[in-house]
Amino acid sequence: MKHSVCVVTGTRADYGVLRPLLFRLADCPEIQLTVVATGSHLCADFGNTQEELQKDGFSYDRVPIPLAEDSKGGMARSTGAALAAFATYFETHTPDLLVVLGDRYEIFAAAIAAHFTGIPIAHISGGDVTEGAVDDAIRHSITKMSTLHFPGCEQSRRRIIQMGEQPERVFNVGEPGVENCLRLPLLTPEE
Repeated sequence: MKHSVCVVTGTRADYGVLRPLLFRLADCPEIQLTVVATGSHLCADFGNTQEELQKDGFSYDRVPIPLAEDSKGGMARSTGAALAAFATYFETHTPDLLVVLGDRYEIFAAAIAAHFTGIPIAHISGGDVTEGAVDDAIRHSITKMSTLHFPGCEQSRRRIIQMGEQPERVFNVGEPGVENCLRLPLLTPEE
């Protein structure tokens, strides 16, 4: 029996970090992978970066959300719209696990909807700290809704455990973006 895993990506930045994981999940015979593109991936004003998923051969579901306003109120309204959109999505798509990365509002909305609908969440890059930004509250909220935790360093792992998460569910996997650096084809000295 295959386990259904849903990975949500909202931007070119998180997709770049998630990309190696997506290839691994797609190649795993025990996993039925669903990729969900949302946020700026689906917006022409932000480069329509869903094309990167297509170039990599991923089929994906789309959960469009409004991105018109850049104000704090606009971000709150977009989060509410994203929460409603993901709640609707998860009413008909119920994966065994939702995988999310980071702390953006569209990821926050997906995590809230999954949490309310009983879908376990695996959170990548939790436990980090960003001074002076709203990101910490969002990131830590996603952490508290998650079942599995994949922080990028030991300090973040300890921070997640200090938040009350079970140590046996917190795995220091290193920063996922480093994998991209390790796999990047290098130029020869002549090039």
